[in-house]
Amino acid sequence: MAHRPNNTDRRRQSPAGTVECRSVCVRVCRLRIGVAERQPVVVDRRGASWKTPQWSGQPCWGFLLGRTKCDPANKIHPDCLGGGDRIGHVPSWGDFEAQAPDLAAFGARLLAAAPAYLASLRRVGRPRVHPISPIIGSGRLFVFMEPTSPKGGDLRERNWYALHNGVPDTLGTGGEFFVSGQARLMDDPELRSIASAAAGYQPEERYILFELEINEARCNGYGDVPLPEPRRWVFSEA
Repeated sequence: MAHRPNNTDRRRQSPAGTVECRSVCVRVCRLRIGVAERQPVVVDRRGASWKTPQWSGQPCWGFLLGRTKCDPANKIHPDCLGGGDRIGHVPSWGDFEAQAPDLAAFGARLLAAAPAYLASLRRVGRPRVHPISPIIGSGRLFVFMEPTSPKGGDLRERNWYALHNGVPDTLGTGGEFFVSGQARLMDDPELRSIASAAAGYQPEERYILFELEINEARCNGYGDVPLPEPRRWVFSEA
């Protein structure tokens, strides 16, 4: 009887006993973001590992957060998530407020009721969430943190963040507000003074400061509060 190949047989074998991962996600990503032809990463039988400096085309958290490149699932390619991989101009809170004042006012009120929750990307591509006290001052959105904080390393190396207000109960009383974009480490003494003056506490000298730039904001509610219009704002360079 003729041999019927199994799933492993259908994958391309390499002399070193590894297989190459070919995913339909590669085609999807090419269609969505116009990525040039790239070779898939070589993975071993125990799971993905970086055998070559190539991109696997797998889905990723960075892509879901609105990146201009797609990253491999649970793996970070150096070309994708380096600290220098920033999109062009990203607006400040003041830019957002000028274009969507009602939504910005709604969000500022909810973010003032700390803690809010900041999501960042680990080096391996998985997200993590941290409670923070966001600060809005002089048209900028800031956050102070310990210099040893894991989220600080995430923001320095990969920039991308998402921020959501805390809600007091399972009913979502008061509404929800979400903002995402890129974080920028600030060492300007003047901006640090602005952030310190706007904070509801006294930041320690050792704290580092990030400005959270914005490329999307949106809100939601469950009938107990009026919602602003527009309910969603997305930055466009056009």
